[in-house]
Amino acid sequence: MFGRFGSRAVAAVLAVSLALAPLAADARPGRSSSSGSRGSRTYTTPANPSVTGQPIQRSITPPPAAAPAAPTYQPRPGFQQPFGQPGFAQPGFAQPSFTQRHPFLSGMMGGFLGASLYNSLFGHHGYGAGGDYGSGSGGALGGLLRLLIMAGIVYLIYRLIRMAISGPRPASASGMTYEMFPPQDAPYNATPFGGGYNNQGGASVPPPPPVPAIGVQMQGQDLSAFEQILTGIMDSWSKGDLTALRRHLTPEMLSYYGEEMTENQSRGVRNLVADVHLVKGDVVESWHEDGRTYCTALLRWRARDWTVDETTGRVVAGDDQRPEEVQELWTFVRADGGRWLLSAIQQV
Repeated sequence: MFGRFGSRAVAAVLAVSLALAPLAADARPGRSSSSGSRGSRTYTTPANPSVTGQPIQRSITPPPAAAPAAPTYQPRPGFQQPFGQPGFAQPGFAQPSFTQRHPFLSGMMGGFLGASLYNSLFGHHGYGAGGDYGSGSGGALGGLLRLLIMAGIVYLIYRLIRMAISGPRPASASGMTYEMFPPQDAPYNATPFGGGYNNQGGASVPPPPPVPAIGVQMQGQDLSAFEQILTGIMDSWSKGDLTALRRHLTPEMLSYYGEEMTENQSRGVRNLVADVHLVKGDVVESWHEDGRTYCTALLRWRARDWTVDETTGRVVAGDDQRPEEVQELWTFVRADGGRWLLSAIQQV
């Protein structure tokens, strides 16, 4: 009996431990992930290369649209590719015609046709054998008719030779064939806006100038406001006061904190953060856009962080005696003429 009871007790303790395990990761607000908005820099890393923060994982700011892929060059079906020109694939395309492969024979055939035409038109001098003028005209018309018959025979022979050498033209899925078209302009490499031309000519477009890390200088009162926001948020969070949190957070961050607070209430626990002390704060980047000033600062602060059961008051996660040191990237935003608010937290 005792062994069975002991095993049940151990199983119960393990189940409670597993149930409360997420509390250690979701203790202080914003501890579990990087969330919020940083204006146009929401999905970019800070300009300071010495500071690396996790990418924003949750934000109401839509991610930037992906750059369109460069269009690939697709020649028309049956398009004749010039031999020897780089960038053109030979297999699968129509072969050159008989006249293109044998220019000497084509020129000789043209010479024969030209000589026959001259002989037909000018073989008589306008007068027949009987001295009348009409016989010369009839001879010219007869020669022209012979020329047309000869040209038809030559063309028929040419087509037969071409079909015998080149074979039938490839057919499409619909059964229709395509005529060969002369080559047009060479294929181009599309470049997204802001880039340069390809390396086949033309001057490259210079890249845009780098964005300065510190675009707006922070004053002493700004840094003091950041520290007050830190302590004010942790104090209001420990009391479970969303109204007080509203004074320090953007509506987006307030919604995230409200969700975390609701989850803790559903578990029957409360997270407490006390003795908050800012060890060091460094401004990483600051900028102004759309009537707002943003400032991202690397905050290193120390506090006691623990979670208690609301019914019994027992500590279920964290340590209520020893403080722990935290380092995070906090982004603050201020409308022109307004006060600073926390708009994003990034884990480091």
